This record gives sequence, C-alpha cells and structure tokens, in this order.
Amino acid sequence: MEAVYYDELNARDKVSLDITWLRDESIEDMDNLPAPEIIAREIVEDLTAALVEFEAVAAALRRSSCLPPIEVATSRRVAHIGAAGNEGQ
Repeated sequence: MEAVYYDELNARDKVSLDITWLRDESIEDMDNLPAPEIIAREIVEDLTAALVEFEAVAAALRRSSCLPPIEVATSRRVAHIGAAGNEGQ
C-alpha cells in the first residue's frame, strides 16, 4: 500500500478530512464509559461472532452451488468454507 500525503489529498476534488463524531444517545453517563481497551475487545468479539455467522452463510451457499471451497483466515484459525464436511474447521 502506498502512502498518501495530506497535500496530495487536499489537492483532490471534493476532499473532506472533517471527522464528525456521532453521539450515542442511549449512553446516559458519558463520563463513565469503559476503558478503550475494553471497548476494543468488545468490538473484536462482535466482529468475530459476525464472521462465524458469515462463514455459515458462505458454507450454505457453497453447498447449493458448484463453486470451489475457499479459505478464510481468522486470527485463530483458517476456516475451510464449502469443503464437504469441513465447514468451519
């Protein structure tokens, strides 16, 4: 991946480097949020759970099509999706 510098970005048409933070209105006490490492860990857990669900969908789609199996690398393992009898292993 090539580095892109601020001057290059700024020279592009319709560039905006503004970052807008969205406030979560469901959080009642913004001063007592969990530590960033806890929030990051929860995000990783949510994404990992989502990946497992997508692996199951891909395996089901594979069983109903004639595509070859694919491998999905995760932080803990490589999932063989669509290989007969090896889904999620």
